Amino acid sequence: MNRILNFSLFEREIEKSSDWDSDYDSLESNPLWIELKNRGFVNEPTPIMAKNKTPLIKNPKSPWFYPAGVVFQRSGYIRDKGASSGFVRNDLTELNDMLSYLIERYDKDLKKMGDSLSSIEGSDLGLDHIKLISSGTKAKWYYDKSTGRINVDGRFDLYIKNKDDKEKLYQIKFGKIKTDFSVIFEDAAFEAGETGSFSYAPQYVGLDFRLYGARLQNLEGLGKVERTISLRGENEYDGLSLEAISDCKELIIGDFFTIPYDIEHCLLVLENGCVEKSYTPNGHRYAKSNYSEPEEDNIARSIILTVPIMKNESILKYFDENPMSIVIFENPSERLKGLKNFIFSKLGYTDRDIEAIKRQKNRIL
Repeated sequence: MNRILNFSLFEREIEKSSDWDSDYDSLESNPLWIELKNRGFVNEPTPIMAKNKTPLIKNPKSPWFYPAGVVFQRSGYIRDKGASSGFVRNDLTELNDMLSYLIERYDKDLKKMGDSLSSIEGSDLGLDHIKLISSGTKAKWYYDKSTGRINVDGRFDLYIKNKDDKEKLYQIKFGKIKTDFSVIFEDAAFEAGETGSFSYAPQYVGLDFRLYGARLQNLEGLGKVERTISLRGENEYDGLSLEAISDCKELIIGDFFTIPYDIEHCLLVLENGCVEKSYTPNGHRYAKSNYSEPEEDNIARSIILTVPIMKNESILKYFDENPMSIVIFENPSERLKGLKNFIFSKLGYTDRDIEAIKRQKNRIL
């Protein structure tokens, strides 16, 4: 139902609208707008926005600061033109209040960006790179001259929509990421059949590392990840190598497997192919996928064989230090028989050891 105003409120609405129009028409002589112009701001509304007296304000000299610009609406909203939803403020109905707020916000952001801007002096990074990096994080970031890499004191989440942004990303090298590192690529960023580059690989990720649609053949260059490594979306999984993984706690590769990164669960993939993670009242459960095709199972097995912990010396070390885990070889399939014979011959285990361990576990339970 439409709101019906009494006459006094109607007069006030008309007066407010008239004040807004007048303020907009005198924008060029407004002292607050002159302050913003001195900081590099411009007003570039679309034709329809100009007709409706709606400013679109941006700063080409400061591409990290709302790159798509901010919109002032007479309803009291200040909107980020580059955001699909949400607002910056929604309680300022006077144009002067909006201009004052933008000055204050910009000066605060400029102070925060000071170290970042000074750090890139002498590097190969330009304004386009600054814009791309800043669009991926609200945290403080800086260029480390000793490593030639970008460090981020927080999380980094980047969305690559086109080829230009993809090429800019390929020119950036990341160092230490305090929490999460995530990059999502749209298909439009690639040519048909193109293989992605991983030149931007971070050296350290404090929590989770996620790449979606990156089209990688390997993770060469990736440093230590403290928690999860996740590779999903459009990718050349057939022939994917994970030899470069140094360490993580959980490994997620497409729809092929989601497993804790340890030898027992890698052997589960080798045995079954695609493995799913499910949730039960007793915790997580990892089991053969009910939806995978034989070809997908074979791809999962080939991928898991490339991880460093599946090398013979790592497997021997694991079962030497964890003898109770040999129960996994109680009734091995043809795929695991050869591995069982290798381990047992090297470490001196027998099937009697498996039975003894089972009895011991039963007593504990």
